Amino acid sequence: VIHRHSANLTEPVLLQSIQLLQRITYDVRVFHATGNIDELITFLIHHIQSLEDDLTMPCLGLMANLCRHNLSVQTHMKNLNNVKGFYRSLIKFLAHSSLTVVVFSLSILTSLTLNEEVGEKIFHAKNIHQTFQLIFNILVNGDGTLTRKYSVDLLVDLLKNPKITDYLSRYEHFS
Repeated sequence: VIHRHSANLTEPVLLQSIQLLQRITYDVRVFHATGNIDELITFLIHHIQSLEDDLTMPCLGLMANLCRHNLSVQTHMKNLNNVKGFYRSLIKFLAHSSLTVVVFSLSILTSLTLNEEVGEKIFHAKNIHQTFQLIFNILVNGDGTLTRKYSVDLLVDLLKNPKITDYLSRYEHFS
């Protein structure tokens, strides 16, 4: 609603609104049938795939919240026409300098692809050790409370997959 009434995307109220939505949707299941959710998802996807700016990180965080443990949102997103392009955008963020952006992107990818072919490639044994290293480095060295919370959530979500649990049991830094 605020986006519709904003003259441009640089208005502070838009950034503040996305940040507020991110905060109030953390660890809360948002019903997909709730008004304007499809429009919000479309806005978030479009913005995540656009040039990076101040809105990118809160858009990623909000999308991570909407996708986590929400089958109806996940199904809606997987059925979108350009979902593969969205996945490619998220994968590009895995090389980002901000650990928070990386964790948000991994969280979204986990929610949407973990048990699918795309997820098999992203979370394959040859790649998963980097994810474990990232998560444990954030937990030990910290990158802010927010990033730590999302990192713990990411680890919990990843460990629901038996293959990843097995990879973790054989993780070289645990021996």
